[in-house]
Amino acid sequence: METGDFTVASGAAAMRRLLGRGKPLDGLFAANDQMAAGAYSVIKEHGLRIPEDIAVVGFDDDYYATSISPALTTIHHPIAALGEKMAELLVELIEGRAVERIHRLPTSLVVRESA
Repeated sequence: METGDFTVASGAAAMRRLLGRGKPLDGLFAANDQMAAGAYSVIKEHGLRIPEDIAVVGFDDDYYATSISPALTTIHHPIAALGEKMAELLVELIEGRAVERIHRLPTSLVVRESA
């Protein structure tokens, strides 16, 4: 496991550290699609192929998922619905109403070419 700050650059740096360990690696799950995009460049720099050598999965299903090649398999979550729910809860709190502490929104796996 490696950490990053959800940017392309941190995804690349984390992938360099992972590959630098010299241990076999056949799959990567990135915290977001931007970090996955950063990992792509390092994987390719090392002469490895996606998904044949390393399968890659991201999270967000944002612009990066379809703008990189091969297209990124990712987890889709409803970001607009998340924002709407947060706004509703904020208004309820401001108005002094009690709110449920846990809310679950659906996610789904979007299978593309990287895994």
